[in-house]
Amino acid sequence: MRQDRRDGEVHVWVVPLRGPGAESHLLSTAERERMERLASAADRHRYGLAHASRRLILASYLNCSPEQVDIRTDELGKPGVRGSELEHSLAHAGDRALVAVGWGRALGVDVERVHRMPDVEALVRGAFTTREREHLAAARDEARELLRLWTRKEALLKATGEGVRDWTRGLDVLDDEPRAGWRLVDLELGADYVGAVAVDAGVTRIRQLDWQKKSRPAGDGPARASGEEVLL
Repeated sequence: MRQDRRDGEVHVWVVPLRGPGAESHLLSTAERERMERLASAADRHRYGLAHASRRLILASYLNCSPEQVDIRTDELGKPGVRGSELEHSLAHAGDRALVAVGWGRALGVDVERVHRMPDVEALVRGAFTTREREHLAAARDEARELLRLWTRKEALLKATGEGVRDWTRGLDVLDDEPRAGWRLVDLELGADYVGAVAVDAGVTRIRQLDWQKKSRPAGDGPARASGEEVLL
């Protein structure tokens, strides 16, 4: 595979999970099995689109066919591409997926549809620091702000490879540099969604782009893309 690259830059692709069905032949056996275990047809449809789109996006950076992209995950579920320094992270919620891509630097992304969560008080006590709880109590829209902080925590733990299982109240994400060597950036996803990307502090540019199958970025990423926003 020929691997063009642009060091210090991360792209976050926003993928709509609606429209025609997924190209199921692009999914791995494990992905197809997991998709079939989902209870509703709508969830299976969105899962298939998210994972097929991820493979199309990665293939466009690696200048290969989607079938050649060998995605592997470690014991904590952190994904990688065998034989490549291309880093990526996938998240999806509702009818929206995010695929973050960068070369040689760890990253993580997360998205949530804005909604009121059940048993909020227990969640806030168990997953947020004292400073975060005080911040939430003063927020104009507590439900949205809670989910914004939630995505920042998940994005960071995906990036570091710790996994959400190690999430503790000691992880404070109110600041954009919550840990030495790491940066958090909120994504621009409209009124109904919140999301965040966590990147190595050496990243100098983050581009948010809208993905369609015709986008097909080449090598180091798109020269142009619809809906582009430069976040960093």
